[in-house]
Amino acid sequence: MPLFAPSLDLLVQWEREYSLLSERIYWRNAPRPVAYPNTTTLSPNSRTDEAAMRYWLALCDFYHFPHITYFDSWDDLFMKLRTADLGLISERMAEANTRLLNELRLTWNRLFSQMFGDSPPGARQVPSNYEAAMRTLYGFVPSENEPSCIRESRPEFGEWAR
Repeated sequence: MPLFAPSLDLLVQWEREYSLLSERIYWRNAPRPVAYPNTTTLSPNSRTDEAAMRYWLALCDFYHFPHITYFDSWDDLFMKLRTADLGLISERMAEANTRLLNELRLTWNRLFSQMFGDSPPGARQVPSNYEAAMRTLYGFVPSENEPSCIRESRPEFGEWAR
């Protein structure tokens, strides 16, 4: 099915003007993640820093899948809807989806093989203690300095953690 999405410029503009993607920010004063090498210092929770919004919004799925048609304004969208070859776009998307599905199957089969080898389902013994399990399975326990994954706000109800 052909998809039409706003260009990154337009999405950033809409987010700044209308808070179009309010659900992307769970709490206003979220702690920054512990610094890792090769990561950005741009906050994913900013609505005012254009560079941060560009960086994070560019990670939206529709900017990474092939054959999506982008528009820069409502007039541009209407023109593209009138002139797009929807059949051809749909055909190309189906071909890309088939390729992606095959790649994903190969990747998951390789990962499961690495994780479980030839063990039958349920044969893996996992310690019931979190720290022992992390050490046994992955060789380390995540730092206590990691931010909590507990969701403290419900922006869909206008409730923000303080």
